[in-house]
Amino acid sequence: MDFDQLTTFLEVAKLGSFSRAGQKVFRSQSAVSAQIRQLEQDYGDRLLDRSGKDVTLTPAGRILFTYAERLLQLRDESLFAVADHGANPRGTMVIGANEATCLYVLPEVFAKYCSLYPDVQLSIYRNFSYKILEKLNKPDRYDDKVRQADGIIRQLFDALRAKHYLDDAIVVVTGDHGEGLGERHWAH
Repeated sequence: MDFDQLTTFLEVAKLGSFSRAGQKVFRSQSAVSAQIRQLEQDYGDRLLDRSGKDVTLTPAGRILFTYAERLLQLRDESLFAVADHGANPRGTMVIGANEATCLYVLPEVFAKYCSLYPDVQLSIYRNFSYKILEKLNKPDRYDDKVRQADGIIRQLFDALRAKHYLDDAIVVVTGDHGEGLGERHWAH
């Protein structure tokens, strides 16, 4: 058993699907199946019920689910604690950003950050702004990290400044019933 297998197991259990879990952990469905099969061999019991439309936890799977969450949380906490102990930051930093920010702003920022902190692995969650906020507000195994980072981030907000990057035209195309809409201009 390893942490990667436990992560995959948790995703299959949460999403109820081997293929959706595979997408989430960047593995093929067959690789996910192999990881789950190995876990079931290690524990000597079936962990997932595959008989219905959705994959569900067996009684043994429910027990492992609770322990797997705790084990991964402890692993993350230990990595965080050891990284804080050293002079140079290490570990994984998860960034949530929308498509435009990922394409036009972050490459330059990440290049500079990676040159300054080569031991930090960057992970990007690319989605709509409201989805990123939903993810932050939804409790998961990163809760403690988010709370710890929240205090630091709130201090940094005072130093943040908006930078105008580009103007973007919005065009509305309508049928015959759209006469009289005219042009609208919005200032940034």
